[in-house]
This record gives sequence, structure tokens and C-alpha cells, in this order.
Amino acid sequence: MTRQTIKTTLATLWLLCLVGYAQASPEAYQPHAAILSAVDRHLQEEFAQDGDKLNIDISPLDHRLQLPLCEEALSTFDPPGGISLGRTTVGVSCQNPKPWTLYVSANVGRELPVVVALRDIARGAPSAKMIWALRSWTPTTCYGDTSPR
Repeated sequence: MTRQTIKTTLATLWLLCLVGYAQASPEAYQPHAAILSAVDRHLQEEFAQDGDKLNIDISPLDHRLQLPLCEEALSTFDPPGGISLGRTTVGVSCQNPKPWTLYVSANVGRELPVVVALRDIARGAPSAKMIWALRSWTPTTCYGDTSPR
């Protein structure tokens, strides 16, 4: 074999390896949207009550997270300590083909109707009916004391 034949053969083998690597099917990963959707459904079911309006803010997942694609429906659960309004966590797991579990943070608030003054009212001053209004309020979105007075 001549040097030219050896170089050509090695170059051809190298190109075939590159083409084979490029054509290999990438491993399927669980879409983040499916995980977030499962968490949202779980929270809606947990807190659905008399048609109350919920504000659910789910923390985004790290874009580098790549979990194996689940062959069955994702299962969700409340981690130890239960679930509550405000800052909470929901567990998401998959059993097939490779088991994994992920904990997703969320902030859940329930909108409540409250009566508010539309302008400042001096202490002891009579109040007119037109300065009051009914507004929607989510206690978990406020700082400090969140109990209505």
C-alpha cells in the first residue's frame, strides 16, 4: 500500500465515523412544558374550591435539565410537610424507562374580595358611599402583614 492509499483510506473512515455520529438519533428528553403542565394541574386540583380564582406562578426549570422521556403519564405528589398557599413545592416523578423525581417550586395565591378606600379619609370624618370599592386581593403577593383588617 502506498502512502496516498493509506491517507485516503483513513480520511474515508474518519468521514464515515463523523457521518454515523451525526445521524445517530438523539436521546429523547422529557419536555419541560409537560412537567410544568403536570405541576399546574396538580395545584389546580389541590386548591380548586368553590370557583375561587387562583394565581399560580411556577418557577421555571433550568434549561440545562434533561430528564429521560417518560413512557407513561407523569405522577405528581405533595412532598412531606403537605401543601399550602404561598410558596410551595410539588414533586413530579416518572417510573419508566428510567426512574427520576423532580421537585418544582411554585407560588400559589387565592384572590379574595376586599373593600378599599379610593382616596385618603381623615380620621373621624364621615365617609361617603362613593369612595369605597370592591377589589380583588391576593394575600401571598403582599409584603409584611397579609391579613386584611
